[in-house]
Amino acid sequence: MINVGKASACLVQTKTGNNLLFDCGTVTGFDVISPYLRNAGINHFEALVISHDNFDHFSCWPAILKNFKVDKVWHNFSELGERFEMTQLDSFCRKAKIPVGGAYLGDQISFHDNLLKGEILHPAKEFHASKNDESIIILLKTSWGEILFP
Repeated sequence: MINVGKASACLVQTKTGNNLLFDCGTVTGFDVISPYLRNAGINHFEALVISHDNFDHFSCWPAILKNFKVDKVWHNFSELGERFEMTQLDSFCRKAKIPVGGAYLGDQISFHDNLLKGEILHPAKEFHASKNDESIIILLKTSWGEILFP
């Protein structure tokens, strides 16, 4: 977990140096994530997964996509009305030719030639009462264990 206060950002790094970033938010929107990652010698992500479109989970996406090479972005579209910033993210990704995918219950996503596999446990595609109900929950499986990202 990256220390971003009450917000969410988590780095998964394989032994071979492949990286996955799960969420990239801060409550203030001030980017403390990029300097931390740069100091750790990271410059590339196999994927950025945004659990849901609340500011504390994705506010630093502009800095992440500006400062790092990102191969793919995963996020879902909110049934409760897409945030303007998430639409901007999609537009940026289209222009930068970064693929964007959605992930729903039962889907499988993989990173780094299947060394990291994720099973999507939530959400289903039906309507939810809040954006938190729409959060992507992944059970990430590796050769050395499993990690649950709620």
